[in-house]
Amino acid sequence: MMKKVIVFTAGGVSKGGWIHELGPQKWSRQVESLDSELFWKTYHDCSAKLPKKVAAVFNLREVDGMETKDICALLDISEGNLWVMLHRARMALRGCLEINWFSKQN
Repeated sequence: MMKKVIVFTAGGVSKGGWIHELGPQKWSRQVESLDSELFWKTYHDCSAKLPKKVAAVFNLREVDGMETKDICALLDISEGNLWVMLHRARMALRGCLEINWFSKQN
């Protein structure tokens, strides 16, 4: 389970707002990562931690390039549910990849 970090001040947005240092990290090795077998192993390890349906939605949409309506029909989900699952997958994968790939010297 990933550790959640609160990225807003205790007083809320109107009391200082976003704490930049606690936000998402800049990915410095984007291009070369896509050609790396080790990256894809790390990606698959991270993807395996997602709930099965969430991982399926993400992979069908973002990896396989399947259309929204086709994914919804295939998995019998609403379009709204698909967008929620995509958001959750993106956030979880980003956190996992930041920890297991982008913050390491591979």
